[in-house]
Amino acid sequence: IDFILQHVATYDPLVGNGSLSSPSATFHASCSYVTVTLLRLLSEWVEGMPKAAAEVLSSPSSVCLGVLLRSNPKVNEGQASQSSGAQVIPALSGLLLGLCLEYILNDTMDSNMSDGSAMDRASWTSETIMNLIQSMGVGKFLNLIDTWRKRPLPLPF
Repeated sequence: IDFILQHVATYDPLVGNGSLSSPSATFHASCSYVTVTLLRLLSEWVEGMPKAAAEVLSSPSSVCLGVLLRSNPKVNEGQASQSSGAQVIPALSGLLLGLCLEYILNDTMDSNMSDGSAMDRASWTSETIMNLIQSMGVGKFLNLIDTWRKRPLPLPF
């Protein structure tokens, strides 16, 4: 899980504002697609697995989820298809943190884990996740996730 989060942490939402045909824009689209895929994998993995949620929250690389959630990728005209992967990354980061928050609030991590060591070293607590959501606005957070619940996730081609 930490290896996946380390890769997600390397994604820079501010890169890739060039033209559609430039190599850097194509590379950025590929990076955003890989990041989307890894965030989807982690979200599926965490659902129903409190130990996986504890590992996500205890990884030092998970701090990037808060940064990506707060990122606001700007899309230039004619670049919507290229940047659609970048647009979904904040929503998937929020979804992953929300799924992990569910396990913190329900105390299922403590009851389903043989040792609480993963949560003892967690970078996130329920308070830090809730503060992040409240700072951006609960309505905006829910709207961000709802928007992508109704739309298909972008493909790289």
